[in-house]
Amino acid sequence: MRSDIGPLLIKEVEFVVQLGGYTRTMIERRKNVHAFVRGILGAAESCSIENDFILATYNPYMAPYWKRSDSGNQIVSAEFAILTSELRDNIRKPCVWIKK
Repeated sequence: MRSDIGPLLIKEVEFVVQLGGYTRTMIERRKNVHAFVRGILGAAESCSIENDFILATYNPYMAPYWKRSDSGNQIVSAEFAILTSELRDNIRKPCVWIKK
């Protein structure tokens, strides 16, 4: 995600983990792009991400699926998601937020 643009809205979101890539990551114990969100790009309206949304996370070493950061429950789809970026260790990292 480019760091010079604001939040992006994705509609009709599907949280994808490709099995082949996941398996390769687990065997090689190295990063391999195999998890992403798929949907329709829309315009992000003003909203309070901190109050209205929860972070969706994916860590192949913890679970083979996307999870809600508050409950750990699996996420398969969502009506919409907000994509942002966060500066961590001097590197921009993408963040995916879903409605609480």
